Amino acid sequence: MELSIQIRISGKVQGVGFRRNLQSKALSLDLCGKVWNTSGGEVMVNVWGPKTQVMQLLEWCQHGPRFAKVDSLQWVEIERGGENEFIITNEE
Repeated sequence: MELSIQIRISGKVQGVGFRRNLQSKALSLDLCGKVWNTSGGEVMVNVWGPKTQVMQLLEWCQHGPRFAKVDSLQWVEIERGGENEFIITNEE
């Protein structure tokens, strides 16, 4: 079963390699989507793929890379996007 979600991650999540590490984790799980920083200091993720792998990425996002400090994580189901890979972008 496929799952498509958007994740909003708050805390010390910019300037700590969060997007690069998240992209690497997503690719290792064969997921598609995108990740970007917001002007408010959050990291946003749109991701889709097999539900089990999406949930594994969501679990990883709860702590992120070594120097990150996740204070809040929220997610909602969304329509599947058009990307056929996982990219880092500067905009939604």
